[in-house]
Amino acid sequence: MSRILRLIRKLPAAINLAPREWLDLVHAVGALRHALRQTRRLSAGQVLAAPQPAPAQPLPEATARQVARVRIAVQRAASIVPFRSDCLIQAYAARQWLAEDGIASDLKLGARRDAKGGLDAHAWLVWNGEVVTGGDISGFQPFA
Repeated sequence: MSRILRLIRKLPAAINLAPREWLDLVHAVGALRHALRQTRRLSAGQVLAAPQPAPAQPLPEATARQVARVRIAVQRAASIVPFRSDCLIQAYAARQWLAEDGIASDLKLGARRDAKGGLDAHAWLVWNGEVVTGGDISGFQPFA
C-alpha cells in the first residue's frame, strides 16, 4: 500500500488529536526529515558520537512525560511521512529532539541472527533503561 493511501487512512484519527499532539506531530516530521539528511551524510560512528547533554539529576516526572511525548510523536510521524523513516531515522530524530530539551539518551546499533542464519540489524533509542524507539529489541546485541 502506498504511503499516500496510508496517510489518507490515518486522517480520521489525526483529526481527533489535541493541539499539543498536532504540534508534536509537526515537530516529529521535521525531526525525521532532519535525521534522514544527517544519516545520509554522517558515518555510523558520527551518528553514535553526537554530543549529548548531561543527564538531569534526579529524573523529574516532567522528563518522563516529555520522553513519552517524543516516543508517540515520532512513531505517529514515521507512519505517515512520504520518505524513509526506518529504525535508525526514528532513533536519531528522537535522540536529537530529546537533546534539544536537555535530555540525554543512548542510541544503540545492534544485530541478531535471523531464522535463516543471516543478520538482522536494528537501531533503537534508550532513556533511563527504557526503549524509546525501536520496539521489541529482544535478541539484539548492541555493537561495542
